Amino acid sequence: MKFGTSVATALLFASASLALSGGALAETGTHSVVKATWYGGKFCGRKTASGERYNCAAMTAAHRSLPFGTIILVRNLRNNRTATLRVNDRGPAAWTGNGLDVSPVGRDALALNGKASVSISVVSMPARTVRDSYAYYPKQKQRHKKHRR
Repeated sequence: MKFGTSVATALLFASASLALSGGALAETGTHSVVKATWYGGKFCGRKTASGERYNCAAMTAAHRSLPFGTIILVRNLRNNRTATLRVNDRGPAAWTGNGLDVSPVGRDALALNGKASVSISVVSMPARTVRDSYAYYPKQKQRHKKHRR
């Protein structure tokens, strides 16, 4: 094995371990405070970023960077209600200023009315795979425009 290949492999797994926003390593017991909303309705039955169908009746959430399958404990800071959710989707959109989207069942468990500040604690993480990393996905061919003179 060449030196460059082992360095590339190490960088690949290091990039896969960066999970919480801001680049912090996500480990069991990691905490963060974010704004949360809920999503459902027209998304029920559609495929999520993880490839599974979105089930509005499941205790799931969408997070921008936590690995799929991560179990998180979410606490609403307004009323101290808690819910254990599984990350199975990507989102919310960066322009919304939110850090977490929860399913309607999660919304009811947390008693979310609109947008609220929540505390996220990582309970358990899935086994890391190469597929969790952005480096897994093959790059598309670059299409160069022909230069005209």
